Amino acid sequence: MLQNIKEQLVALKLHGMAEALDMQLRTPMAAEMDFAERLLLMVQQEKSARENRQLTTLLRQARLLLRRGGLPGRHQNRLSAAIPAPARPWNGQG
Repeated sequence: MLQNIKEQLVALKLHGMAEALDMQLRTPMAAEMDFAERLLLMVQQEKSARENRQLTTLLRQARLLLRRGGLPGRHQNRLSAAIPAPARPWNGQG
């Protein structure tokens, strides 16, 4: 039955929840938790896994842009506008 649940989680692309289920089955402490606590851990694991995949994708895309010689012009202008210019050194004259 648990294998069927895991297969369905994977089929629904809930890989984080499937991994959390495996971890709970290997951890004796999980048996002491009630259903809501275990479900919460599985949902949190899924959310974390999705966020990590998104960050990995964004980092990979940024690396590709840098290898190609930087950001395209329209993005570079936006980036330049977002980064403040360095402060000019104070020369003692008000």
